[in-house]
Amino acid sequence: MASGGQPAEDAPPTREALLAAVYEELQELPPRDRRWTAPIYERLPRVARLRLVAWERRRQRRELEARRDFSRRVRQIHGNEVRAWRRAIAPDGAFEVPVASVRRFCRKIRFAGSDDDLISSFTPAGGSTTVRLDQVCPWGMLLLAELRTWLRGRFGCCEGLWECPQAMAARREVRQGGDAGYLRKWLTWSAFADTLAALGCPLAGAEGEDRLRFVMQCLDFYGGGLIYVEDLRWLEDWRPEPWLSAAPNEEAVAEIKALLEEKYGALLIAWRSALDTDSSNRLSWDEFRDAVAALKYVGDVGGAWRALDTDLSGWIGLEQLDAASSQIIDSFKAWAESKYGSVGRAFVAMDTDGGGSLTSDELRRACRRLKWEGNSSLLFEALAIDRHAITYHNIAWMETWATSDAAAKREVAEALGALWADLFRGDGGTGAEPRPRSAGCCAPPRAIADAGGCAVSGARGGVRSAGG
Repeated sequence: MASGGQPAEDAPPTREALLAAVYEELQELPPRDRRWTAPIYERLPRVARLRLVAWERRRQRRELEARRDFSRRVRQIHGNEVRAWRRAIAPDGAFEVPVASVRRFCRKIRFAGSDDDLISSFTPAGGSTTVRLDQVCPWGMLLLAELRTWLRGRFGCCEGLWECPQAMAARREVRQGGDAGYLRKWLTWSAFADTLAALGCPLAGAEGEDRLRFVMQCLDFYGGGLIYVEDLRWLEDWRPEPWLSAAPNEEAVAEIKALLEEKYGALLIAWRSALDTDSSNRLSWDEFRDAVAALKYVGDVGGAWRALDTDLSGWIGLEQLDAASSQIIDSFKAWAESKYGSVGRAFVAMDTDGGGSLTSDELRRACRRLKWEGNSSLLFEALAIDRHAITYHNIAWMETWATSDAAAKREVAEALGALWADLFRGDGGTGAEPRPRSAGCCAPPRAIADAGGCAVSGARGGVRSAGG
C-alpha cells in the first residue's frame, strides 16, 4: 500500500476487475453454459455498465433494422416512400399525420417489424404524436425541396411549369398529317425531363440524372410513367421545414453557439437547460428549432441544422455541438458506472465528508484518489451551474444519458447511406423509365374512363379527362 492508505500504482487488479474480465470472456459461451455465473456477475458495476452499453446498441440496431425493413417493404409495393405516403398514408394530401396512421399503414402492408422501433427511428427525440413526410424519407424530400425552390423562383409557383411554352409543346398531341391536336393533361417522364433541361433546371443536368429520376418517381402518383399538374400542385402545397431548403452553414452554427454561451455561460449548461431537456442526448430538429427561436436568432437556422445533422438521421447529440464537453461527460459516466455501477454511487464515494456537494478542489482530490484520469477542472466547469459547487442534482441527469458510440455512429451512417443509395434502384435496379400507359390505366381501378374522353373522378379529388 502507498502512503495515505491508497493502493500503489502497480497494485494487482482487484477482485471485481478480474471477475469483470472473466465475464467478458464468458460472453462467447452459450447462455446455458454460463448460468451458474449469473448471480456473481450481475452485481458487478462494470458488468452493469456493459449491459447498459449493449442495451443502447441493441435499441439503435432495432431502429435501424425496422427502418430498413419498412423501406424495403414499401418499395416493393409502392416504389418509394414518398409515393406510399401520397397514396396510402396520407391520401388527403397532408404532409404530417398522427402516429396511429403510420401504425395502420404498417398493418395494411403486413410489416413484419416492430411498429414502436419504426416510430422511434422517425421521431428519435420521443414523445411525438405525429410523423412528417420528411422524417420518413428525408433524402428524397431534400431533392423535392430543391425542385420546389427552383420552380417557385422561376414561375412563382410549381404548377406554373405546366403552362410554360416548353411544357405546352411537349404536351401537344400531333395528329396524322402534322396537324396540331389537343393538349395532353400529362407529361411522360422523358418529356418532363426534357422540359426541365430546356429551362435550365439544375436537377436536369448531366450529374443530376439519378436524382431527377427519383424526383419523377415521387411525382408519378400512379407509377405509370406520367406526371400530371396535380402532382405539381401537391408539391406547391407542401411547406418544407427550413433545413430542407438550406445548405450546411458552419457560420450559423458558430453564431448560435455564441448566443447559447452568452445566455447560459457554457454550451453544456445550455444543452441541459434549453436543448436536451429530457437528458436523452438526442436532439431533434423540432427541439433545435424551438430552442433557437427562443434565443431570437434570425439567421440561417436550417443551414445550421444541416451542418450538425450530417447523416440526416434526424437527431444530433452533444458531440455535434460541443465535442469537448461530450468527451468529458462520456468519460466520467463510463468511469462511474464501470467502477461503482451508477453516477449516484460514484458521487457518494467522492463526497467523503457527506456534505452533499463538491467544490472544485474536492472534486480534483476525489478524482485523483479514485483514479479518474479525466480533466476535473473541465468537468467542474461543465457541471457547476452556480460555479461554486456540484451537487448530485447537477449530475443526476447522467443516469439516463446515452454516451457517444463511434462504432454505432458508423453503423447508422452506413445503414442510412445504403437506404439512400437504394432509392436510385426503386425501379428494380434497371434504371429504366416506366412505359407510359394511357390515362385510364394510370387512374385508380374504379376511375377508369372510356376512350371517348369521358370525365372521370381521380383518387386525388380532381376531375380528369381520359382523352386529354
